[in-house]
Amino acid sequence: MLSRKLHLRVIILFLSMLWASLSYAQPLSLTPTEKAYIQANPVVTMCIDPDWLPFEAIDNQGKHVGLSADFMQEYSALIGVEIRLVPTKTWSESIAKAKARTCDILSMLNTSPEREQYLNF
Repeated sequence: MLSRKLHLRVIILFLSMLWASLSYAQPLSLTPTEKAYIQANPVVTMCIDPDWLPFEAIDNQGKHVGLSADFMQEYSALIGVEIRLVPTKTWSESIAKAKARTCDILSMLNTSPEREQYLNF
């Protein structure tokens, strides 16, 4: 088992490599159907785990912070839509809002058979 310090170093290295690859990303080439969808839906709503630093959280001012916040800003620029945070108090509340379709996306989520019942990965 990795020590906590080594585990964090591995995560930081991985995220640094991912960030570097995003910095070279070109604007996306979208299909006419995708362009039409974005034109009709210029805002994507997002729920997050509000207390999962350093990955993500909602700060005292209600702002999305952490690593996923940086990535979501990049994704927003790449696809040309606003990604708007839907504030929640707990991860369970975020999942409930996703099930109720109050949130279009969840920022950081692994696939599982249970989640595939109500989410499209």
